[in-house]
Amino acid sequence: MGFLKSLGKRRRTRKIIGDRRMLHLPDDLSSPDTLAVYSGRRREDIWTALFLLHSLQHSFPDCRHLLICREDDSELAGTLQWIPDTVTYSDAPGTAASLAVERMTERSILFHPYPEMDGETASFIASTGAPVCVSTSADPVVNVSVRVGKLPLPERLYRMCEILGMSPDRDWSPSVPASYVEGAASILAPVSGRALPYIAATTAAAGILEKRRAEIPVRMVIVEGKRREIPEVSRGIMAAIVGGASAAVTTDPGLWLKARALGVPAVGLDRNDRFPDWGDAAARTEEDFIDRWTDLLRRGW
Repeated sequence: MGFLKSLGKRRRTRKIIGDRRMLHLPDDLSSPDTLAVYSGRRREDIWTALFLLHSLQHSFPDCRHLLICREDDSELAGTLQWIPDTVTYSDAPGTAASLAVERMTERSILFHPYPEMDGETASFIASTGAPVCVSTSADPVVNVSVRVGKLPLPERLYRMCEILGMSPDRDWSPSVPASYVEGAASILAPVSGRALPYIAATTAAAGILEKRRAEIPVRMVIVEGKRREIPEVSRGIMAAIVGGASAAVTTDPGLWLKARALGVPAVGLDRNDRFPDWGDAAARTEEDFIDRWTDLLRRGW
């Protein structure tokens, strides 16, 4: 308990490198009563936060668990095994730092699971009053900076947990609540309520498959772009639409990350190196994109 207090007051950065653990959870940080995870402003940052929060719940089942996220992301907390408390912030520019987030206790730990931190996010984290902030980024607001190297998601999160002395749950994947699945079915199959197998696709990715006369064994549902078939829906229903697909083909980094997080086989085309690093890298050329699609059809899903 004394170490936790001194760490919070001094706001020193403790760098943790590889297996040379300078800090152990929960021993060196006493017994935290609240573990909070900050979910970033980008549209798909929530999936990184959810994977980390699940591992924290798995390692500290008796703690209070808190998700700090965008307002429209809060319903995705329902994909966790245990639904945490949530505090939301507006995604409008310039609003995060001015929010009055409930104060953390002196035994709270806040996790920022992203490799970069901008000034607005740092100000917001400081405003929460959390005495300890753990992150893979380095910033004055971070007490514990965990160096995990250039690992893909979600392995980067698992490694972060292991360095901190926790046992991450590598077998977990988000489970979309039944109410969102029903909402998705009412859109995909409004008459029967039971959608036949389909592929979630962006307009551009579908166009490439069609132009190259690639085999498309089931219906494609366009979820983004000019040919979009899906109306504006909540984040939970869109997660159910993507999560229920047999596969995803995409030129959009958001659909790529969502599909990967939900365990849906995905083939992506990333010409400009914009895709988040989640498992296998996306294709960089149309030729490679078609080859990967052909390989997926050969393997099956």
